[in-house]
Amino acid sequence: NNSIHSNTGQNLKVTGNAYWVIINAENNWWGSQNVNTIMAGITDYADNPALPTADIFPYLDAPNGNPIGQSYMYGAQNGTISLSNSPYTVLGNMIVTGFGNVTIQPGVEFKFAGNYALQVDGVLNAAGTASQRIKFTSNQTAPARGDWAGLSISSAGNTLNYLHVEYANTGVAIGNAGIVDNSIIVNNNTGVSSSFLSATIQNSTIQNNDRGVYSHLGVTTNIVNNVITNNTDGIYVLCPWNNGCTPVISNNSIHSNTGQNLKVTGNA
Repeated sequence: NNSIHSNTGQNLKVTGNAYWVIINAENNWWGSQNVNTIMAGITDYADNPALPTADIFPYLDAPNGNPIGQSYMYGAQNGTISLSNSPYTVLGNMIVTGFGNVTIQPGVEFKFAGNYALQVDGVLNAAGTASQRIKFTSNQTAPARGDWAGLSISSAGNTLNYLHVEYANTGVAIGNAGIVDNSIIVNNNTGVSSSFLSATIQNSTIQNNDRGVYSHLGVTTNIVNNVITNNTDGIYVLCPWNNGCTPVISNNSIHSNTGQNLKVTGNA
């Protein structure tokens, strides 16, 4: 409940190489109701991904006013992201750090307002349901492939179930052991990218991407019981010469892709 504004430098300046830290700066009046004006007066993770995140949401609509802006977010996240404030507009890169543990409630929707990613280095429990998928999409009025960066998973032990991911550069990039299950991955440049041993994509619909599934770096990607249709290339497997590749492609429906249903390259 502070009134913080009209300072000649920054209204809030955060320093230090501690990107995992979240500073509680909620419920303050920043001299404006415009979120872009407010963020322009703050230096934190949004400006430099090495810095802590100033959690300014919600903010007040006037001195000693009412809280607004509960549906904006960026930066480091921890705890539960609730359905009550959904849909969320994502105003910068988001990260679940190695110290973080985030649960997203079923039915939550994220609208990315720029070329931003959700980076997962900690634990993410994104378990939707058949009737309440967790949606990641573009905030553009005329959305297109590549509007935002995508989900980037570098840790193990995450739950990615009943997602709907669209209009990203790479819908889901799996860089560690992980499972994408019961999900809809559509209208991305690359639907799912796998670059780690024992990644699994199963029971999902992967359509209208440039590349549906991209398995590379010689990994063992398990692609099981999916519908992979109407992409340019349905499955693209890159086998490097030094260690080859051993993908498992089983019980899928793979057809009607305009390039190749299965494309394998590499000097192996």
